Amino acid sequence: MINARLNIWILFIFSFLFQLLFYNHNMGVNCLILMCLTSILNFIFNKVPNTKTTFFIQFSSWLSAFSVVIAHTTYSMTFFWLSFVIYLSTAIHNKIYHFHMVPVFIYDAVKLIPQNINQLITKSFNLKQNNRLKFWIPLIIIPFIVLLVLVKLYSLSNIYFETAINKFLDILISYLSNISIGKLIHFVIGFVIGLFFIAKFSFEKLIKKDFQVTTNLIRKRTKQNPLKFLNRKLLRVNYVGIGLFVLLNILILTINYLDIKYIWLDFKWNGGFLKDMVHQGTYLLIVAVLISIAISLYYLNSNLVFLKNNKKLKILIIIWLVQNIIMIVSVAYRNSYYIKYFALAYKRIFVYYFLAACFVGIISIIFKTIKSKNTSFLLVTNSISVYVIFLSATLINWDKVIAKYNFSNYKTAYIHYSFLQDLNNSALPYLETDKKHLLEIDSTQANLFTFETRGIVSSDEFSNYIELRIKNFTSEWKNQTWLEWNWADSDAYNKLQ
Repeated sequence: MINARLNIWILFIFSFLFQLLFYNHNMGVNCLILMCLTSILNFIFNKVPNTKTTFFIQFSSWLSAFSVVIAHTTYSMTFFWLSFVIYLSTAIHNKIYHFHMVPVFIYDAVKLIPQNINQLITKSFNLKQNNRLKFWIPLIIIPFIVLLVLVKLYSLSNIYFETAINKFLDILISYLSNISIGKLIHFVIGFVIGLFFIAKFSFEKLIKKDFQVTTNLIRKRTKQNPLKFLNRKLLRVNYVGIGLFVLLNILILTINYLDIKYIWLDFKWNGGFLKDMVHQGTYLLIVAVLISIAISLYYLNSNLVFLKNNKKLKILIIIWLVQNIIMIVSVAYRNSYYIKYFALAYKRIFVYYFLAACFVGIISIIFKTIKSKNTSFLLVTNSISVYVIFLSATLINWDKVIAKYNFSNYKTAYIHYSFLQDLNNSALPYLETDKKHLLEIDSTQANLFTFETRGIVSSDEFSNYIELRIKNFTSEWKNQTWLEWNWADSDAYNKLQ
């Protein structure tokens, strides 16, 4: 058992190390070092993951840290901090059983931070119950205020005393001005993170709720009348549901027929922008998925599931959900045409991951329909699947992929210079293009695209800007610290030499 006062020292050392790792340093190897430090804290304070869910959270957090070193995209760095916040839940309670309960554990732990700081100080310095922070802090504040008032009065009555006080204040202000606010903020963040590992959290009700989560739908028994007639209200809901899904299937069938005919089989680009076509399909899909979830919760989360003659309703719901999958394919087709004629971009790549998440979501609703699962099943399944889908995107250096693809397909796809010049440093070797090649690109695209705009950046401006960025990057790379090292920028630097 670690001494309470030693906990304070461990917490301050961790906070100091966190500040050293991330203040004035870009993200790189320091993310892996942070994972190492927190894993050591987990071991010291007996908070090593102890369930499949907590093991999965720890593994995915390590994978996210590696993605920062390997891909080093803005997305991978942002997702790492999201994964790390989720990882903090394993320090709060190392026996979490269901992934969708993680935000609840974190939220409750954040509310208890002031209380845990109070307990940590009380135990570390052996303060009695009546000497808690809320009692002894006023005892310091009041004398301090009296002291300030007296100093001000003495200064007004004695010019020499006032001069001495002003000199003292100048020295104090000079000293305080040398304290970096950034360092202080990083230290405080490290302190809060360390507190999650050192403090002991008690969530008896929440732990019990997490343990008792069930994914099977439970039939709610009601008293029947002596003749044991079927509940008429339930029967009416069944009939209304059948009528509703017949109409919904006809409606979505019409949409899917038009999409298959004009998008899948006979799409012809008229030379204009395709942005609206993709966005309309995506927005329609979002609405459809939300409706799928709402109807699923209404019709498939009640005793209607246990009705003997409900096969027609279930079949209609499944057909409707399958038609939603066809809508997903239609949006994928629209997005592929957008990429074909206007090249790759972040949002166009994101659409595919969003579609994958929608696909998994609809499959889970179909499974819920067939196997009579409840809402918790959807939360458990989709929380993990969506997290894994977007975690997988962090492992790819999309800036490099975009640069390579767009310049390789300039004969068919529009090259947007103002977008490409903002890609990260790892893409620079693929953006370095001689002016002769840029003239060829301009000439080729002038014959392909009839719209006037070529973006606010010309090919000459693009070339000059990339040359300047390469010069700055190679200079900065030589001066970076080892904490910022990452494979993506290292590979780019070697290619540029």
